[in-house]
Amino acid sequence: MTAEAERVRRVEGFRLSFRQRRLWELAERGVPSWAQVLVTLDGELDTDRLTAALHDTVARHEILRSVYQRVPGARDALLVVHEADRPGPRWSHAELGHLDETARRRRIDEEAHARRKQPHGGPDDPVLRAALFALGPRRHALLLTTTALAADGHTLRLLADELAERYAGTPPTDEVLQYSQFAEWQHQEFSEEPPHHAPGGPTSRLSLPLRRPPGPGRPERRTATAPLPDAVTTAVHHYARRRRVRAGAVLLACWQALLARIGGQPDITVDTLLSGREFEETATALGHFAQWAEIPARIDPGLVLDALAARAERALSDAEEAQPDTPPSGAAEQTERDIGFRCVDTPAPRSADGVAFAVAWDDVETEPHALRLTCSLGATEGRTTWHYDGRQFDDAYVRTLADQYAVLLAELLAAPATPVREASLPPAAGAAQPQARHPEPADGRCLHGLVERQARRTPDALAVVAGTDRLTFRELDTRADRWSGVLRARGVRVETPVAVRAAPSAALVVALLAVLKAGGTYVPLDPLLPPLRTRELLERAGCRMLLTDRPDEVVAAEGVTCVDLRDPPPAGTGAGAEPGPSCEAGPDHLAYIMFTSGSSGTPKGVMLPHRAVCDYLLWSARTYVATGAVRDGGEGEHQGDGAEGRGGAMAHSSIGFDLTVTSLFLPLITGRPVLLDPAWRDALALSADLTDRTGLDLLKLTPSHLKVVNQSVEPSDLAGTTGSLVLGGEALDRSAVATWTTHAPGTRIFNEYGPTETAVGVCVHEVGAHDGPGPVPIGRPMDHAEVLVLDEHLTPVPVGVPGEIYIGGTSLARGYLGAPATTAERFVPHPFPPEPGRRLYRSGDLACVGPDGLIRYLGRADDQIKVNGVRAEPEEIRAALLRSPGVRDAAVVLVTDEEYGDHLAACVVTDDVHTTTTRALHAHLAERLPAPLVPRTYARSDAIPLTSNGKVDQAAVRTLVQADSTGSPVASAGGVGTPPADRVEAAVARVFEELLGVAPVGADDDFFTLGGHSLLAVRLIARLNGEFHAELPVPVLFSEPETVPVPGPDHEVGRPARAATPKHLARLLKARNADRHTLPDDVVLLRPGSEDTTPLFCVHPAGGEAIGFRHLAACPELRGPLYALQTSADGADHEDRSVEALAARYLAAVRTVAPTGPYLLLGWSMGGLVAFEMARLLELRGERAEMLFLVESYLCAQLPEFDEDDEGEEPGPIAAEAEMSAAELLRLDLRRRTNRAHLRAARAYRPSRYAGPVALVQADKQEADFRRAALRSWSAFCAPARLTHHVLEGDHLTLFEPPYVTELAGLIDRMTR
Repeated sequence: MTAEAERVRRVEGFRLSFRQRRLWELAERGVPSWAQVLVTLDGELDTDRLTAALHDTVARHEILRSVYQRVPGARDALLVVHEADRPGPRWSHAELGHLDETARRRRIDEEAHARRKQPHGGPDDPVLRAALFALGPRRHALLLTTTALAADGHTLRLLADELAERYAGTPPTDEVLQYSQFAEWQHQEFSEEPPHHAPGGPTSRLSLPLRRPPGPGRPERRTATAPLPDAVTTAVHHYARRRRVRAGAVLLACWQALLARIGGQPDITVDTLLSGREFEETATALGHFAQWAEIPARIDPGLVLDALAARAERALSDAEEAQPDTPPSGAAEQTERDIGFRCVDTPAPRSADGVAFAVAWDDVETEPHALRLTCSLGATEGRTTWHYDGRQFDDAYVRTLADQYAVLLAELLAAPATPVREASLPPAAGAAQPQARHPEPADGRCLHGLVERQARRTPDALAVVAGTDRLTFRELDTRADRWSGVLRARGVRVETPVAVRAAPSAALVVALLAVLKAGGTYVPLDPLLPPLRTRELLERAGCRMLLTDRPDEVVAAEGVTCVDLRDPPPAGTGAGAEPGPSCEAGPDHLAYIMFTSGSSGTPKGVMLPHRAVCDYLLWSARTYVATGAVRDGGEGEHQGDGAEGRGGAMAHSSIGFDLTVTSLFLPLITGRPVLLDPAWRDALALSADLTDRTGLDLLKLTPSHLKVVNQSVEPSDLAGTTGSLVLGGEALDRSAVATWTTHAPGTRIFNEYGPTETAVGVCVHEVGAHDGPGPVPIGRPMDHAEVLVLDEHLTPVPVGVPGEIYIGGTSLARGYLGAPATTAERFVPHPFPPEPGRRLYRSGDLACVGPDGLIRYLGRADDQIKVNGVRAEPEEIRAALLRSPGVRDAAVVLVTDEEYGDHLAACVVTDDVHTTTTRALHAHLAERLPAPLVPRTYARSDAIPLTSNGKVDQAAVRTLVQADSTGSPVASAGGVGTPPADRVEAAVARVFEELLGVAPVGADDDFFTLGGHSLLAVRLIARLNGEFHAELPVPVLFSEPETVPVPGPDHEVGRPARAATPKHLARLLKARNADRHTLPDDVVLLRPGSEDTTPLFCVHPAGGEAIGFRHLAACPELRGPLYALQTSADGADHEDRSVEALAARYLAAVRTVAPTGPYLLLGWSMGGLVAFEMARLLELRGERAEMLFLVESYLCAQLPEFDEDDEGEEPGPIAAEAEMSAAELLRLDLRRRTNRAHLRAARAYRPSRYAGPVALVQADKQEADFRRAALRSWSAFCAPARLTHHVLEGDHLTLFEPPYVTELAGLIDRMTR
């Protein structure tokens, strides 16, 4: 037995207290903790005397000379007390007198941070470290650092007091309670575990507008300190005495009030630190007694400080009284807390023989909070200290919070009868203030006038490129003039509504300009709208004329004249032989009427005047297009890049979507071509075109479009694609543009915001390197717009406080067509107008303003939602559903799905199940609504769930439509897919339906997209093999099938097929051949690749299944082919084989695929042992493995003891077994037997040394000691210089599942380049 083992065996000590247990478990999970105090010493200091005083203090208190010893087989450590004659604290001295005050403070802070990372309290570590800094003549500072297991804040202050007493020569003489005695009393009183969890369990995450998601990794702990005005500190004490509450209750009440204001939530819970010293004996004892308790509060309207402070006092008292009966639990499931509060008294300096001892600060970190406020109060001075996670909170915002807290505290104390929600805070600066600047006027221009001006400047430059059609600006202007003459001859005058329904083409652009030139107002109608919807919009707009390139389609309502755009008017049409001049339409006349989804159940027509559109486009020209591309003055001065057809913008979205206004008209007013192609409505087709396109001036997309582009276009192809990338229509996250900022640094990226009720955009933010992770701000107002964030009293909100966006300036629409009441409701008088008569549009969008003045979008104040950038009012969709026969009630929600895309879903209450099938409901809505407004999935319920106030419970509805057990799903993704083509496809589809509970399933529906998972995949293959007497292996669900031809209009085009579909599986069943590559039974191809790349061979964990590598194979980070080694379904043959035998068999199989190297090998869990042995065999044969990855793989020393009667890693009997067939049960039994055989082989394996490169990959969720032990074990068999160690986020299983598998794939890619 080693000396270390003998020492561990003989260890004796005390049990940890329940509080220490939790701190120990947190430390074991890697959560850092410390206890630290800085004491200033002013006067003529005797350092030897100070050293002796600290030594005697340590000798009096056991906890300051106690270490923590791990015991084999025990969950917790033991508290081991060393004798008093053991060497005392570890001292250090530093001379800082030569530095200025700022440098001294920085040097002490650096030392404090460094000492927090040093070990304290281990068997060989000091318990207490002391650092003495000489700051100048008669000035010193003493920094004491220990483990949080030994001290809380009160202990540190007691320590400073006793140190002063002993220095003065008056040491305390009374007997003191030792912490080990307290811990033993706890165990005797409450047995081994406390009866209840502490009243301070981890709280839920409070939603704050300027808070970012924490993201991966450890918290970034930061601190900020701000003084409280002396008058405020005095007022706190005075108020507390008068109201007979503690000062901490007043400060806590103010913190609760501020959080309620910022978060917009009435219910607030704050972790508050209690002393834990309810017994008289603990008052002077040293040790960690403090614990966190949840203090709830409800901040109702009208609540005043007197009531809130009284409630805080009562809650604190109740928590303190409950502590002796409910000591803190040792459970440490959650390592991070949310919002915290601590109040400490700042004692007056103690004089000790001419030296003044004063506590400058103390810092005890135990359970990290995302945001914690510490208030330190002296008699007349006070300060706030803010501890926060830098991943979630910006430094500037925390400083703003400190200012707001001080202001709110002063306001409430000065007027305690004012409701706390109404106390004034300083309004946000910048964008939240009324607009002081005035936009550059459009000089009385109209939209068509801007295009005409450009035609005079660059008549021979390309204006329109649509397929093979090309129009110069001269030709565009001439054709539009001819058509405008036709329209005027047909009675079009100023603001006459004219509908335009045409595919993206040159004729479309000509038609829009012709309507404007005739003085009319164009009404854009998407040609993909269903006929019923088109007729409804024509009637609502009052159109009597429809310009279309599809006159044969019967869409027009009665009394509407269809004009065929394919028949151009002859030359000379209009006023004489020359094109006629523009009519008398002015800037305040309407340019277009655009329909959007309506909350009243019907679509709303938004009326936009020329001035609003022109101001937006002129601003866009100055901002989005390269400098010098357009000038507002003079004519004929700039030819533009369009002369050679370069630049321009792709108009790819629907003309009924105002995003298209930018892409369509901005090129035309800046001398660039507008590019059109009907195929670009499909984001994949757009992406394919972008792959080879360069030199665009502008590319405008929704974030949903951007996701498709990012996934479809190689990052290396992004550079040079466009000068400006403008994103709008939806909230934007910084991660969505990360690829562009990295691979296309020359592209400027803008996040644009603007509702349809304004001319396209009113607010913008250019994304830069300074933007952190999370939502991208919508920025600041454009020159022509006024954007305010106001509260319910129409007052500008403070920084970080949610409010509603109100929009003014020249960007506003006139209102809603034929809806004066709705117009008056949403277009309201300006509360503080820069000039009389100004209006604001009440957007319904929630936002806040950051300390930098940038506006940040927060969501909606109502139920309106966005689907891929398209506005959708649930009430309009519900109204359409209620018109379906048999539907009594309905609700519509947005289902967020990161992997498959957000989509609408409906819950219906029906009278007749047979007449309200999925197909019937879908067909009914598809006839009446635009495609983006038609729900993808449906659920049936007896009643629509409601909240307590009678509104639709959207969370409950979302649960129903996601096929929760309380609802019966009536839809599947296959409801409108390709039906099965034959009997075999139909049979496979039926098995899909029975296993997944969805119907109907189409021939091309993917098993995993429909909700399948690995266990169901095993059952699927067993069912198919049983019904068709086949022998398909499970990996056929993940193998890449061949590209299948898809008939096109003139030829066949290739389309990648999917493996886990009825069509592909039926083809395999009919061919009775599951492997088109004739690979060995042990090998399955999960990812094809080019012949010139090194293949990666992955060895399965115990059980022999290759299914776990499915997500890794799908990662785009990998470049070469990926093969998985598997034990066949009849794996019982091999269950007595060793690791060496498996390695030899698998290596032979690998060499049939790749006869010569190099090879890449990866083994997961038990498979790592096999992969290691394969690499060693290659080395013995004079070949090599280019890299060996051992992922979560452990040698026998780290493996658990194996019981021959146990089933090892496999789960016990599952509930679904009762429903399994005999074939399924047999397969499951074979897998369990194989799993046991593999575990036996792993425990018996004894590796030999290997000299090749090895990457040991471990999960960060594994215990740190366990990981270190595994690293030591593998180091004994690997060349030290060629072994690298990597710890990735995840656990033993999730390393190979999204999102963690992406990091693993990236590591493989980096190490194999």
